[in-house]
Amino acid sequence: MATHDQRFYYDLDPQLEPLSASEAADLRGSKARGIGAPVIDRRELDALRPYFFYLLALLTFLLSATSTVMQTRVLLTLMEVGWSPLATYGVGALLALVITLGELMTNESWWYLAFLVPDVALTVWWVVPALAAFTSNMGLPLWVAYSGALLLGTVSAYLPERVLLGSRRRGADQ
Repeated sequence: MATHDQRFYYDLDPQLEPLSASEAADLRGSKARGIGAPVIDRRELDALRPYFFYLLALLTFLLSATSTVMQTRVLLTLMEVGWSPLATYGVGALLALVITLGELMTNESWWYLAFLVPDVALTVWWVVPALAAFTSNMGLPLWVAYSGALLLGTVSAYLPERVLLGSRRRGADQ
């Protein structure tokens, strides 16, 4: 018969079973987890947070660079330049490099907008058709697709620089 001070443990089956005397003695000196205790320690998640942001920055950078290359190719095709597909990809990659370097070098001045706006525009232009198809299949209005594309384009252009360079402001290192 269990007394009122006997300890219980929670097994995989949802029945509470009394501890043996030796198990209860082992737990007296340690801090036992309660039934409602978290499974993952917050410190473990805090240690993984920088790697998550690095991965997110890499993925958004790849989205931004890919959309710039692909949409530059579309623009050159629409302009009927007559270049080979490989040349249009090369021009797109060069433009993506110029935009990225421009964003990195001017991220604390007004010139940053001169590189941010085309980056966002090219990403939005590339992402809108996929989001429009998705939102129409979900029965959502088209403005949801445009809003999501604008948000995704802005995040993909802004996040990699912030993760790479941090949020330092002018005069912070003086």
